[in-house]
Amino acid sequence: MTTAPYESSPVPIDCITAHLLSFNPVYRTAQIYQQFILVLAFFPLSYFLVFQLWKSNFHGNLKWLLAGYFGTMTVFAIVFSVLEIIFCFLIICLVFLNANIVQGSISFVFIPASVAPRMYMLYGMMLALNIFNFGLSFPLIYKNRKVMRINASLSVKYQLGEVFLSTKFSYSVILVHVIFFGVYVSVNISFKYFGDLVSKDPITLTIVRASWMTMISTYTFAIGPAAIYFYKKMQSRREADRAKMIQMEAKGKKGAKNYDNAIANIWKTATVPID
Repeated sequence: MTTAPYESSPVPIDCITAHLLSFNPVYRTAQIYQQFILVLAFFPLSYFLVFQLWKSNFHGNLKWLLAGYFGTMTVFAIVFSVLEIIFCFLIICLVFLNANIVQGSISFVFIPASVAPRMYMLYGMMLALNIFNFGLSFPLIYKNRKVMRINASLSVKYQLGEVFLSTKFSYSVILVHVIFFGVYVSVNISFKYFGDLVSKDPITLTIVRASWMTMISTYTFAIGPAAIYFYKKMQSRREADRAKMIQMEAKGKKGAKNYDNAIANIWKTATVPID
């Protein structure tokens, strides 16, 4: 597909390109797919937040995860939203500062050529920060695993186990985010600078790039089922570890010591006569 047959037309070439793009079946299918997936993404995320995480009696780490990652308390949400809008506005101003934009935009998914290097640099910085955030999870998990080995009471071990599992849950969700966002940014930048290897025709390459940019909705859909899966897996692991710890504390030398302590506590209990 090319604009060569329309070069003699009085219609501006940008309008012809926009027409060819808008009515291309691949691009239109990608647009429909994006809207459909975004609607579907609402249901697994809502199910996870309302019917699993909100009703969970799990450790406070997940309650804070609900407040800080998937949603926020009212006051914090207002403050954070205002700051986020201001921060995003400043970033957009820096990206488009002194940009020489002389042509109209064909679609909102396209970045003007004059600001593309700065925008892709921003994408790269976001990806690097996500990878750095993911990397911080490793020493945190290592530290939690090390703390779990200390000789403590059953209740302390239970709390430490919940902290460890909730940390692994956060780590798993962050991993899904980094993978999807990393693939999206990498392919997007590759199409920009190495698109000629895919197609020499600019219209076909534009359609491919525009269709790929709609794939970000796939991440929005995938994060919900992934969170549900990791949460159920964590709950099963939690029940198994709790049963294992209770069994260990009830048998052997530790169990005998706990039994003696329980008997001693009964004899130490003071009884008060009822008048």
